[in-house]
Amino acid sequence: MIESELDDLFDQADAAADAGEAWTAALLYERAHQLAAEYGYQEDALYALQRGATCWRLTSEFDRGLTLLLEAMHQPRFHGDEEHRYWLQNLFVTQALDYGVHVTSIDDQIELLSSLAVAVWGAEGSNTLYRRSQLLSDRGHWQAALDVLEQAWVHRADAGPTGRLSAITYQASAVCLHLARRKDAERWMTQLDASEDQFDDHWSRAKHRADLAFFDNDARSARSACRQIDALVPSQQADLPMYATLYAVHALLLDPAEGDPASAAHLARVRMNNDASALASMPWELYNWHHSVACLELASVRYGAGMLPVDDVFYQRTQVLPPPEEARLPADIARRLATFERACATALKHARTEDSHYGSSRHEEEVARIHQRGTAIGAVFRRP
Repeated sequence: MIESELDDLFDQADAAADAGEAWTAALLYERAHQLAAEYGYQEDALYALQRGATCWRLTSEFDRGLTLLLEAMHQPRFHGDEEHRYWLQNLFVTQALDYGVHVTSIDDQIELLSSLAVAVWGAEGSNTLYRRSQLLSDRGHWQAALDVLEQAWVHRADAGPTGRLSAITYQASAVCLHLARRKDAERWMTQLDASEDQFDDHWSRAKHRADLAFFDNDARSARSACRQIDALVPSQQADLPMYATLYAVHALLLDPAEGDPASAAHLARVRMNNDASALASMPWELYNWHHSVACLELASVRYGAGMLPVDDVFYQRTQVLPPPEEARLPADIARRLATFERACATALKHARTEDSHYGSSRHEEEVARIHQRGTAIGAVFRRP
């Protein structure tokens, strides 16, 4: 009777998680954990705890998941076997990589994850390799990240803990775009079988379409892809609406039909103003948010200077500077530049915080590239 009830709870929780209903899934996993612990099913209790913590981290109750995770990792009754320890460690690494949970050494945590995988399965497995690639990407080591992702793909069906194919293929696609290898980026996403039909698969495909459009500086395709992202956002995952907003902002800035980005009525600015209050509960998004604000203010400078919009994330062609006489709003350039400078200063502050977490300079370099573009435009209008 108890086993049947547990099976039903797990089935309902798994279905909710696959559909992107993180809050519902977390509640069901918590109930399964309580029931399994009460009747002495230690393995089921540990699995439910691990899955519950995974789902809580996706909701607005992020701290609830972290509490469950720390309870599982530090109380002997939850340790279970090495396989369970691996997945708990994987969840801990995910918290550190995705949500800025500070640890003494993220490299040491990934090495521990690797050693647990080898102890259980005799190999790192595609999941461990995927986590390595995340850290390399966070540091801006794009070629090294791609090398590791290629290993993860090759070993996706081998012994060891397996990662989600949609995560591996999307990460590889994004890395290829950072390396200006567009055809390779497309090729990676074609590896994701069309029959893969869970929420994460649809989310990865939509983001991939948007990334390609940004790389191509294609406003129409970018807006289409971002509408799909908006449509996919589940109501129970707190951080995904923020991702969708930032994607939409960059798509809107790319569309010249939207007019002056400095206007309070510009849809990019309206979208950010509407969602700004959510930022307080998601400190791990501070850098991405303020980086987007800097891109918004740079778009305002471009508009005033009479330039066409360009994407400031993936688009890599050399900026074409305008002659001063082609400016739309020459008298307003200085004010727009000053606003842009303030936005860059704020973004740089958060970039340094982000880079200190990963031991890199990637995010500072991103802000520096944006700042350099704005400074070059400003120089045109400061010439005697």
